[in-house]
Amino acid sequence: MMGVSLYTVRIVLSTLGVEDYGIFNVVSSVVTSFSFITLAMTSASQRFLSFELGNDDQNRLNKVFNTNVTVFCFLAGFILVLAETVGLGIMNTYLTLPSERLIAANYVYHFTVLTFIINIIAVPYQSILIAHERMSVFAYLSLLESVLRLSVVFLLIALPGDKLILYGVLSLLLNAIVTIAYYIYCRRKFVECTYTYSFDKKIVSQFLSFSGWNLFGSLTTISFDQGINFLLNLYFGPIVNAARGIALQVNNAINGVSSNFYTAVRPQVIKLYAMHYHEHMIRLVFKSSRIGFYFLLLISMPILLETDFILNLWLKEVPPSTSIFVKLTVLYSLLNSLQIPLSTAVQATGNIRRYQFIIGVIMLLCLPISYIALSNGLAPESTYFIMIILLAIAHFFRLGILNTQIKLCYVSYIRQVALRVLLVSATSYLLLLSISIRFEYGLLRFIIVSLASFIICSSLIYVIGLLPEDKIVAKDLLNKYLRKPKLKKVIA
Repeated sequence: MMGVSLYTVRIVLSTLGVEDYGIFNVVSSVVTSFSFITLAMTSASQRFLSFELGNDDQNRLNKVFNTNVTVFCFLAGFILVLAETVGLGIMNTYLTLPSERLIAANYVYHFTVLTFIINIIAVPYQSILIAHERMSVFAYLSLLESVLRLSVVFLLIALPGDKLILYGVLSLLLNAIVTIAYYIYCRRKFVECTYTYSFDKKIVSQFLSFSGWNLFGSLTTISFDQGINFLLNLYFGPIVNAARGIALQVNNAINGVSSNFYTAVRPQVIKLYAMHYHEHMIRLVFKSSRIGFYFLLLISMPILLETDFILNLWLKEVPPSTSIFVKLTVLYSLLNSLQIPLSTAVQATGNIRRYQFIIGVIMLLCLPISYIALSNGLAPESTYFIMIILLAIAHFFRLGILNTQIKLCYVSYIRQVALRVLLVSATSYLLLLSISIRFEYGLLRFIIVSLASFIICSSLIYVIGLLPEDKIVAKDLLNKYLRKPKLKKVIA
């Protein structure tokens, strides 16, 4: 799926051109800036559904699900109105867009809004699927989405007309098909997904109360993420937006592996808290922090060392600043992966006000600091350095908050997670860099570095990165896949 994702970006960029690709990226960012609302509600949806499954109350679960669907339908209507008024005004007034592409950009905006609305309606069904831990189904539906995305690329090449508008239409159809697939599966497999209108005021009150502070956290995340996009557009135009868009596509592709892993872990963490197994929950948080990071590291290391070769092999035309954007995005993702299990643990407790406020304020500082940096003539990549520094600061505050909420021990976290991932990462990078500089730029160096990366990273992860109990699990899994089937005697 990662290969399909990267291939589609190559073809879309080639078909649309750098300028139109940048326009699509920045126009979409106006719509996704409203996702701070849906992110907060999605987190609440997953938390409450997983919690009710842990409590094993079918009637309550059905009522929570039905109320979820109702709330998300109201939310979809609200965002539709907001996007087609406020959002449309922002796009046509503040974005730097070529005058000859304004009509096409407006069409794309409307199609992107509809795509976003469809994705909102799909949230309760995705949440219940994850809560039931049907990760194989989740993987198959993700595969379906990848296949459809590949089909979109071929249709984009084959069909006539304005390619930018056509890409917006095809993306809308793709998301509609995937949403229908989620609905059909959940409707057939889960009893609680038989929808009848429900607006339980007590559930809605709890839901909105929990979402309220999540809303603040999501708002700050979207603000600094999409705000950076707007600042880059303001100071450098759509070409730099295209470079950042490509970097984010690479990021989405490599994050797919660890993202699926964290999606599987999330309901387990919440259920353990609901059943009052707090020590087990903390151990799972530590273990998932390590393993999720290592998954990402295995994929990221060759990209960090061979960014230029990969980009030139992958894309027909590489926008300026893409290489440094990709490297910094990968570094940001590696650090960010460590916060996901910690954030899940906080969400499980339901006590999120202090956490969201402190972390949100820290990350929101990215915008004014980036504005000052760009106003003083610093390069576009300076925004990424600011994001990475603030993310590291926020991580220390996360540990402090969890120490007071669930008695998470600083020393244990540093010993079992932080030191191990740091040692593995630094040692791997230095060893691979010493190998890389011995060869000239080209295919041979890329192959050697990629193979060496897998061998060195895997070895260091096993020797340094894993705890003894992790190694036992790893050995069992390895034996399972390497064990040869026994041949049965055939009696003539």
